[in-house]
Amino acid sequence: MPEQIPSREFLKDGEYGPGEWITVWANSGHAFMTVGGLRLDTGGNPVSHGSRWKAPERSKLGFVPCHPRAY
Repeated sequence: MPEQIPSREFLKDGEYGPGEWITVWANSGHAFMTVGGLRLDTGGNPVSHGSRWKAPERSKLGFVPCHPRAY
């Protein structure tokens, strides 16, 4: 199983700018990603027990877009 990393580590991995399908939006305190136009985000309602897939709307102010490297 991959180890957990702090959100700021996403700023060091991959390439800056939005990806074609996957974009990780990161800052020093939080990270979320968009995949094919849908957002996977653990932030928000702390009592939510459902899916963490959400509508894509969210302020990206203060977040840096990056995407996985092609290996």
